[in-house]
Amino acid sequence: MSNKKKKLYFSLLPTDLLIPLFLFFSPQELANTLLKLKPDPEFARLFNSNIFWQKLWKRDISKFRLPKNTEIAYGEYLRIFTTVSPDYLITYFSDHGYEIPLYALDLPQFILNSVLQDVARKGYLDIIETLLPKMDPQDATIRSWITINAVETGQIHIVEYMVENEGPLNYDFIMKKAAEKGDINIVKMMLDQGATAYNWGLEGGAFSGNIDIINLMLDLGANDYDEALSMAALGGQMEAARLMLERGASNYSEAIIAANYAKHKNVADLIRSYQNR
Repeated sequence: MSNKKKKLYFSLLPTDLLIPLFLFFSPQELANTLLKLKPDPEFARLFNSNIFWQKLWKRDISKFRLPKNTEIAYGEYLRIFTTVSPDYLITYFSDHGYEIPLYALDLPQFILNSVLQDVARKGYLDIIETLLPKMDPQDATIRSWITINAVETGQIHIVEYMVENEGPLNYDFIMKKAAEKGDINIVKMMLDQGATAYNWGLEGGAFSGNIDIINLMLDLGANDYDEALSMAALGGQMEAARLMLERGASNYSEAIIAANYAKHKNVADLIRSYQNR
């Protein structure tokens, strides 16, 4: 659904009725009721569209419940949904992937920021496409954090969308996070976009134990073996730690502290064996 149609549609709904309408009525009841209230040709065409209804109701709302321990009579639903905690409703909508009600809510920027990062982790591209235009178009930081949250849970379709449509991003930082997750495909994607923080990539690859990422960063010129050793120790990555030690990492004490902190005794023992040579 285009932004133009969305704006038309929501301009016809009283704000205090929006949420209960979506949660209380069936699609047909809602269409019939609203068409009677506002018999506009464009509005009618939108509401008679099967594609619109399939998109709007594609996720199951039959299990919607009020907060735990809240008892409310069926006939009171319309009233209570206008006064229930906004945080609860926002969380419910974002958890279940409802882009349409979220679009209609007049959310402050910091709440939008939180919602966008949350839904990126869940892979809800529809919500990102719908809500991101409401954010400051000059704010590259939030767009980078949305992408990073998608990286954290392997939502590569979100990462691809952000790179293709919302750049420039902080490609170096995104690459580091992808390396920490061991995702070489996203690492390569960020390199293609111009990421050059090869030592960050090396450290991330050491933490995840992804030898392919480590070798890629070494080939590109990464050389901070000491920090990579500490990250390998923190991640409990024996082979990555050994590789950094063989490359000449010598900050043994810091790496041993990292290994002990993360309770990786075998890695700590490996580092001590090099320290005692």
